[in-house]
Amino acid sequence: MPTVPEDAQAYVKNTLGLCSWVEGDGLWLKVVKAWLRIDQAAGFEPSSKALSRLPTAGRPKEVGKWISYAQSATFRPVVSLPRFADEFAEWWRSMQPEGRKAIDDTFISIMSKPVITDWETVEISGSNGLVSVVVALAWWRKAVYDLLEENALRTG
Repeated sequence: MPTVPEDAQAYVKNTLGLCSWVEGDGLWLKVVKAWLRIDQAAGFEPSSKALSRLPTAGRPKEVGKWISYAQSATFRPVVSLPRFADEFAEWWRSMQPEGRKAIDDTFISIMSKPVITDWETVEISGSNGLVSVVVALAWWRKAVYDLLEENALRTG
């Protein structure tokens, strides 16, 4: 897990702590590092006054609770699968830039036509930006891996 930059705000330290709680492979580390690069490049401040937060409509309720608990590194919601996955996917699809659409109503989005995509509405830094997506992915990942482990123990 990346180390906490000296100039980082508390939400960064808390998020990195939460992300380290989730066991991860190289792909998970890439996700965390990509978020950290975006936020660090913006000085851990919102991208702009107009774009200071991701949309809250359709956001999984656990994300709102985490924010209300001062983005605690120790907040560990019980994530109910598949409800959480469905809510997250819908939230993620709702914030995709123009020109991207879901493939057969799935989580994955593609370019509907070759265009230059403006990621400004998604690439939001600061305590109300992409950090919420990263934290939601952490909980989702943890829930899936815990379920796999539980099933493996049950089936021997």
